[in-house]
Order: sequence, then structure tokens, then C-alpha cells
Amino acid sequence: MNAQQIDAAIFLDNTREKIEQVKAACPAITTIRVADSAAAARRLQPNKTLRRKPRDQLEIRVNAGINASTIRRMKAWTRKSKSKSKGKGRRVALFDWGCTITQFKGGRPQSSSEETLATICGGPERLAALRAMFNDLYANGVEVVLLTNNTTTHRRVFKQLVRRLLGPGRPYKIIASRDTAGGHKGRALQKLAAFRGLCKITRKVR
Repeated sequence: MNAQQIDAAIFLDNTREKIEQVKAACPAITTIRVADSAAAARRLQPNKTLRRKPRDQLEIRVNAGINASTIRRMKAWTRKSKSKSKGKGRRVALFDWGCTITQFKGGRPQSSSEETLATICGGPERLAALRAMFNDLYANGVEVVLLTNNTTTHRRVFKQLVRRLLGPGRPYKIIASRDTAGGHKGRALQKLAAFRGLCKITRKVR
């Protein structure tokens, strides 16, 4: 990741543990814990585009992930951070993938089609809202980074789904915290020199 210092960052995740990890390691990063409820989960049947993990059920968690309230908070952060930096600082939005951007649980997509993306994101309407949110971030000069423990980030299908979501040619980065910090998202950020001004100092940064 570009080592130029980041002036402001925001992190979104559905898991309390991961939010607390980032808060403890990088107290200057704004955090939003998004909703995550299995109460309204909709079961899916495995097919050619959605493969079930062993012993897990494929499901869409209808009440999970980024919602209209989250998007309003993102817009407020974007405006505030832009004003504070006078439009010149480097700003980054960090997103978890599963049950944060997507509402998908218990499997791995086998296709990068628009239909598959809409399914794992909870339907065309929610997908459109996500795209509008990312459009706003890019238009305001905010960098998009996936900070995830997803085990499929190296797969071509995963990267194709991300590109389809964000739009062709739009830059993004992936921080695979499972690989770089044993799944600890706060430590994964501490190891990167670009986050030095937002995180507690560790002995080794890169």
C-alpha cells in the first residue's frame, strides 16, 4: 500500500470484536459497526454460482450490513473529513466484505455476474444504494480499501465481483488481515506505514 501518510480513515465492520480491535490499535480511525442479525436470514439453495461451505447453510442476512443509516453517516464523515483537510489530505474508507458490503453468509460465489453480485448484496435495490455510496466516495477523493479476513480474496472471482461493484477501472486495495496479522484487523493496519499517524506505534511498519 502507498506509504504516503493517511490523514483520515473510517472503518466499517459487522463484528464487534473487529471494531474493538481497530479502536484499540488505531484510536484516530472513525469506526461504524453495521447491523448483523441472523433473525431474518433467507436460506439459499446451492447452485452453479453459489457453493455452500461444508456444514454451513447458504443464507442472505436481510438485516445485515450497510443500510440507509450507514450511508448517511458515511456522507457526513466524507464532508467533515474533506472540510477538515481542506480537500488536500489523504482519506481512506475501510470496509469489511461479508455481512458488511454483502449480506451473504455460508458459502463462496462461483460467478462474477451481475445477478450473482445482486444476490450476495441483498438484491438490485441495495446494490444500487451501495454503488451510489461508492460513487460519492470516489467523487470526493476518498480511497476505497477492503480490510477483510475473507479467505477468497486471492481468487479471480472475488476480484471480479469487487470490480463489478465499484465500477471498471476504479482503484481499490485489499488488506488481507488473515494473512498479515492472523486476523487481527487493528494490527494489520499498525503494520502499514501509511496508517502511522492514526495508529499506535509498533516496532515494525512497512
